[in-house]
Amino acid sequence: MVQEAGWRFFVSWIRWQGQDGYALWLDTPNKEWYWTDAHGRVPLFSTTKEVAELTLQLNYKLEDNKPILQDLDSAWNWVQHPNKLPNDHCLAAWHLFSDLSAEADVPFSGDTHAPTRDRVFDLLYAYHGPWRSDKPAWKLQERKVLKRILQEGFRMWHKYAYWSNGNRVLSGT
Repeated sequence: MVQEAGWRFFVSWIRWQGQDGYALWLDTPNKEWYWTDAHGRVPLFSTTKEVAELTLQLNYKLEDNKPILQDLDSAWNWVQHPNKLPNDHCLAAWHLFSDLSAEADVPFSGDTHAPTRDRVFDLLYAYHGPWRSDKPAWKLQERKVLKRILQEGFRMWHKYAYWSNGNRVLSGT
């Protein structure tokens, strides 16, 4: 495969169930997504070197950036305790699930604009985005919507991600 103009490839560092995994993440002019195998699933590798080897096999050039941790464990912990304020990993998880749905070609309610969904997304950005602002209060309904969106994302994650070495299993959520 020849690398298209404007396409960039990165190592994505993901912590799930106490284990660190690495995936190939693509950033293109039209969308961002995770590289999937022939079955439409995202392989998680044990090392960044394995992701680099995959990019070489695919004739891609991997960007030389240090991956930023996306701690799904932390987001999942919030889903289990939604009475607390959402943590910054909830926003990262939302983005990860959105990128996963793009390549898996499955709908994700986090990408469907609606008044409450948009308010929840804006709240996450107000708390944890790059342009942090005064922190407005979270209403119970907004926390419920965030919990529902993240639960949907975790179900999708469980269905479309796997450990490439086959020794570790993504357990159900």
